[in-house]
Amino acid sequence: MTLKKANSRVKSRMDQRTRTQLPLLPALLRATEKHRKDAEDRINTAQATAAGVRFTAGGQEFQRLPPR
Repeated sequence: MTLKKANSRVKSRMDQRTRTQLPLLPALLRATEKHRKDAEDRINTAQATAAGVRFTAGGQEFQRLPPR
């Protein structure tokens, strides 16, 4: 097999992988944005909470630890 033919097959496999995964990209972006917003909400709630106090964010209970 020549180098040109091998490179062509590699490129073909890469292009097929892109065509296969491209429809999944919007769902991945939505999930990523939701996780980012949830994390931002937890951080903002924690920062607004006094040290040693329990708080709830996103349906989960946390306790902010006092600084060392």
